[in-house]
Formats: sequence, structure tokens, C-alpha cells
Amino acid sequence: MSGTTEIETNAESEAVQQKPLPLGILNALDDSVYHPTPWIIEKLLAEGEQMLVFGAPKVGKSQFVLQIACCLAMGDEVCQISGPSTAN
Repeated sequence: MSGTTEIETNAESEAVQQKPLPLGILNALDDSVYHPTPWIIEKLLAEGEQMLVFGAPKVGKSQFVLQIACCLAMGDEVCQISGPSTAN
């Protein structure tokens, strides 16, 4: 008979472990809002993020970064990728 009691106890403990989530947690999940990533350069540089440019000496890293900065300032494409629109 101890085997029967043991099975019942396991069934009761499984029922306790499978409680549904409290409504407060579910409501918080429903209220969460997706915020799209604000890109400075689409899929290359996000707003508030950093980018590392590295390579061998004298290959044009500084010129590349300067070109990116100028394109962004003028509202032009960077590496054929559109940046944010600038207000005139």
C-alpha cells in the first residue's frame, strides 16, 4: 500500500508545480511594446551604439570613417545604404 500513497503524492506535487502564471505577469507581457531599432546606417550602426573599424596600418580606416561622417551629415547614402533623412 505504500506504493499507492507514493504515486498519489507524486501526482499531487506535479499538480502544484504546474500552476498557471499569475495574472499580473500575463498583463505585463500583454502591455509590453515592441520598439524598432532606430538605425543611423541601416543594419550597420544603430542609434546609441558603437562601431569598431580595424585593419592593417595605412589602408584608409580614417578616410573611411570620415567618408561615413560626411555622408551622414549631408544625408547621402553610406556604402549604398541610406541613412536617416535630414531636415533642411
